[in-house]
Amino acid sequence: MTPDDKITGLKRLFPESVIETRDPSTGGVTWRVDPDRLRTALQAELGQEHIAAETYAFTWPGKAEARRQAAAPPEGRLHPRPDLSKLPETTGHRLIVGDNLTALRLLRAGSAAEPEIGDLAGQVRLIYIDPPYNTGNAFIFPDNFRESLRSYTARKPRTAATAPQQAAEDADHHGRFHADWLSFMLPRLEGARDLLREDGCIVISIDENELPNLWKLCEEVFGAENFVECMVYDKKSSAKGVPPAQMIAGVHEYLLVFQRSPAFSFIGRPRSPEGFDNPDNDPRGPWRNTNCKSTVKDPREAFEVEDPATGRRFRDVWTFSPAEMARKAGAGELIFPKSQTGQVRMKEYFYEFRNANIPIKSSLGLYDAQYNTQYLTRLMGAKVFLNPKHIRLMRDLLAFTTQGDDIVLDFFGGSGTTADAVLSLNAEDGQQRRFVLVQLDVPVEPTSAAGKAGYASIADLCRDRIDRAGAALDPAKAHPDWDGDTGYRVFDVGPAD
Repeated sequence: MTPDDKITGLKRLFPESVIETRDPSTGGVTWRVDPDRLRTALQAELGQEHIAAETYAFTWPGKAEARRQAAAPPEGRLHPRPDLSKLPETTGHRLIVGDNLTALRLLRAGSAAEPEIGDLAGQVRLIYIDPPYNTGNAFIFPDNFRESLRSYTARKPRTAATAPQQAAEDADHHGRFHADWLSFMLPRLEGARDLLREDGCIVISIDENELPNLWKLCEEVFGAENFVECMVYDKKSSAKGVPPAQMIAGVHEYLLVFQRSPAFSFIGRPRSPEGFDNPDNDPRGPWRNTNCKSTVKDPREAFEVEDPATGRRFRDVWTFSPAEMARKAGAGELIFPKSQTGQVRMKEYFYEFRNANIPIKSSLGLYDAQYNTQYLTRLMGAKVFLNPKHIRLMRDLLAFTTQGDDIVLDFFGGSGTTADAVLSLNAEDGQQRRFVLVQLDVPVEPTSAAGKAGYASIADLCRDRIDRAGAALDPAKAHPDWDGDTGYRVFDVGPAD
């Protein structure tokens, strides 16, 4: 039995005793047995008392280096690209092309470092990101702007003979282990935190692969007390396809929400007048039939209410005082039954609600992936991007969270869904939200749908989508308060002059 076989056997019997670590000779992530954890597991199994000192900690191989990356000063600058921009003199929107960690450091440094883009430190209301889910595919985000992804991949050319082995190495070292993903996320979340307003929040799309680790990481970065909610939504309406081995199909994903401080609150969902009517032309406006009995008061507090039209009296434990119930009866706000055995009800008027919005539910419902794919295909003329963020989900999230000229940051810009949602929602409700997107200049395969459509990189595709989304808005149908801003300024992440 090889050492690897022994570790595999121990991992099956005592999974808590086997941990990830980094091989000092290769730099790769591997497994090893932690003697202390194995001793603890054996003591528990044998019924012996565990007397070693115990501490609660969340750590992984490479965390110290990730902390160093988080604290590193900004390098380089953001270079304006007016040749790639649209209406750069008047727009409030920004598109940054390059490594997002470098961009976050520069944005965090403020206007002193980046006078062209302005001071974003402590100014962002909503940060939304859809990071790599770490499902087994390699992901490479160089933390140094001096080397682009294009040059990185050029240093590792693939041939027909070596491609399978290199793909397996990429998946092994960059997808399957949690340590690399956590080290990748930590400095970016640290940088994001410093850009949030005191009443701002970050919302992160994630699935089960890294949800537990992301939750712990966010508690460390933002503080456990600043957890807001773990929202869930369905991406499929039914369990279609080949039945899984466990006969349960995962159809949902998560939105993990952390606030900068307790000053944050969702705006909520606009209160709907659905269910309210005015069949008797009540001058106080639409109302709905609701209960006026108390479910918490002592039965000894019951008293009678008289119907002024018939003189009949009804005894019960009411929500309101005798004087208030008498007032409601005289004002026509109570609905008396036709028989003595019926129940007295009351009118609840729409105008009485002081808050125009209602709380959102943590279960957001269905955002069907098929609808989203069809929408983007119509907009772009072809299916040029796989698994884009859902446009309706983004619009709802923006409506629940932002208003006025709030700044929205997405540093995993992808195909530009966040920008698309900001533009269309602004046109609909007349707000002036501003987006800041960051997208790495990831080259697309020439044989892919995006490559065949003429795009050289994901950033090019993102820019074109913003153009198309803006052009698709009809000014004649837009909200009269909308400023019509569909432009954006482009910046490249690069070295200092």
